[in-house]
Amino acid sequence: MPNVLESLVHQKKLIVTLVDSDKNSPTSTETKKIDRLEKVVKDNNWKLSFVYSSPCREVENFIPLNTLLNLPCGHACGANEVFLNLEKQEEGTRETLYMFFDLKLGWDGVGEKMTDEERKWIKSKLALAGKLDGMPVPGYGEKIIKQIKADGAHITTLRQHLVQRSWSDLFLSFFEGLWWYFIAAPQIRT
Repeated sequence: MPNVLESLVHQKKLIVTLVDSDKNSPTSTETKKIDRLEKVVKDNNWKLSFVYSSPCREVENFIPLNTLLNLPCGHACGANEVFLNLEKQEEGTRETLYMFFDLKLGWDGVGEKMTDEERKWIKSKLALAGKLDGMPVPGYGEKIIKQIKADGAHITTLRQHLVQRSWSDLFLSFFEGLWWYFIAAPQIRT
């Protein structure tokens, strides 16, 4: 991705780069990917290039839970119980497990590549949901976005869920900070 950004910076156009934060918890540090992108912007001294990371783990975490549950991958996924159990308990907080959970791959019960703090946070959330320590939680697979795009009914459901207060409380301020960029100039998506 830094190579794509570098080639676009040389065109001297308005550039907004949106990347997954890859955070495992609200206290996780930014990944090196974001540092590399910000370095490209700084090294090229282009003031109209901006790098933003999502407030959640990945783009899939923007999808409301109710939308995910209606997808083929969500019909019988073992993670449903965890998120439904936590829904009321986490209401009103910005630190939900759903925002930082790896929805594609799930939780292996160990969290080997995580910091001690991240592992502790996830385990505390899973304990609230009734999961015993060390129990894995399955993910929804790699095709979450493709399943939404493949069916107009899923797109309609997504649109309906995106206007709900629970979603806007978590994400609206993030998107409000980005809208003017997309109004200001034509987009190149990579």
